[in-house]
Amino acid sequence: MTDADDTAADAPDDGPTIVIIPEDIAAMGFEQARDELTAIVAKMESGAVPLEDALSLWERGEALAAHCQRWLDAATPVDPDELDDLDADGADADDDDEDE
Repeated sequence: MTDADDTAADAPDDGPTIVIIPEDIAAMGFEQARDELTAIVAKMESGAVPLEDALSLWERGEALAAHCQRWLDAATPVDPDELDDLDADGADADDDDEDE
């Protein structure tokens, strides 16, 4: 282990990183933001992006990722026990019994 490794392991946690989300990204739905983020990742992985462009793409990707995470955090969690009570259409399976 090097001295650099020791320093990194002992470094205090600075907490969460604050990402400022531009208005155009804030107005996007989850799917649109995810699709643009996926395109940015593919473009950067190609290796054909100049450094200046890569840096701005990275920053936009960070904002898109943060926006997507906000959507995910706001999603209502589903109780796995409730999934058993739903039919393939997402309707309450018990409702079908009332029609008969």
